[in-house]
Amino acid sequence: MKAGILVLLIAVVLVSLCVSQPSETTTGEGASQPEQTEDITENVTPEPQETGPEMEAIVIEGPMEISAEQCSLRSMEGKMLVIHALGCAECPHVVEKIQEYEQELGTSVEYIDQNEDTHRLSALEISVPSTLYMPAVIIDCKVYTGNMGDRFYRESMEAL
Repeated sequence: MKAGILVLLIAVVLVSLCVSQPSETTTGEGASQPEQTEDITENVTPEPQETGPEMEAIVIEGPMEISAEQCSLRSMEGKMLVIHALGCAECPHVVEKIQEYEQELGTSVEYIDQNEDTHRLSALEISVPSTLYMPAVIIDCKVYTGNMGDRFYRESMEAL
């Protein structure tokens, strides 16, 4: 949008330079008469600027899938994120198990504490409005809430 405004401003300046004050010419009688010019009216419309897709806010209120476009904007393809919080009954067990599998399998996992890592969640434009949906585990852009079971997490991590 800024680029469009800049293009429009430049076009207005160029048009105003081309259509300047009428010049005066001297006739044989020594009198000055203004030279007649045509009115030049040019409608300048800025070319539409192609903007990339924008990150949309994601509110996790249960299992869901994040679209490929939104997943790509967040660079989460093929990754695992665990969103947890204090007061979540299942979080300590799930985080502990995933950390155990992470060490064993060498799979990289990002842990996001909802209370301490608010800047990270803001950057991702992801929110989990209630500990009822915790832990929220995002595996290759699929969101799973609650405790999905040790076997599920292990198999999912092996597949990454």
